[in-house]
Amino acid sequence: MHRLSSEETSSIRPHFDTPNLRLVVDSIIDGKTPARVWADDIAAPRTALAWEGRCIYLAGDCEGVEANKGLREIFSTEIQPEGQSRELGFFKLYYSPDAWSLRLEEIFGPLSHKNVERRIYCSVRDISSRIDVPSPPLKLRQIDAQLLKSDFAHIGAVKDEILGGWPSLETFLDQGFGFVMLDGTSVVCWCTAEYVSEGKCGIGIETIEAYERRGIATAVAGEFVRHALTSGMNPHWDCWASNIPSVRVAEKVGFADNHDYEIAIGTFGDG
Repeated sequence: MHRLSSEETSSIRPHFDTPNLRLVVDSIIDGKTPARVWADDIAAPRTALAWEGRCIYLAGDCEGVEANKGLREIFSTEIQPEGQSRELGFFKLYYSPDAWSLRLEEIFGPLSHKNVERRIYCSVRDISSRIDVPSPPLKLRQIDAQLLKSDFAHIGAVKDEILGGWPSLETFLDQGFGFVMLDGTSVVCWCTAEYVSEGKCGIGIETIEAYERRGIATAVAGEFVRHALTSGMNPHWDCWASNIPSVRVAEKVGFADNHDYEIAIGTFGDG
């Protein structure tokens, strides 16, 4: 297996041909999502792996004996030790085709969960007349440099959300976007662009527990989606299929064209 430079990563794209994997890998290829990428052949890969912290993406031919040995070595000598040193705890393992499910433990060791269902929504219907914005003192605000420099409550969590998928806050401000809901000087919900590439993006969203079930996430997500569509970008919503509140927010905002898929979850161990 060979570590690919950023200029070489485009060669892996044909293997990541499901909606969820295409979203991520296109962003990696565009240089907006930091990741390490390996392939069995630099120019014409048959098997490829990408790693961006808590998520590992695997695609291509699952029957290559030497390639699978190489994947196991990469995981055991590089990914796993770094995951342990960074105290990441667990990783989500995305793969295509489904036949990889028979090879996962051979490469990554015992998994804590298999066949965990996720759901991705790939398009949005018109949302202009369906979403109410909560009344004052709650206030919708776009994320900008001034907000990120503030000492508002939970601003650290917003920064962590951004830095989980972007090389820097500056890169996010230049090439991404997001919105928050404020209650005075407290950020109570945030929604940020992630996995951005030409014409599309993913969504990271979180609401402080005390503010859940008040329509706040729907309002912030709705503003995010309006901005994305106006900017010529097709947003994608990806969540656990069992996360009914997230599914409901997605569908209230107007997301449609959903696809269910399965992932596995493993642990980096204690080091």
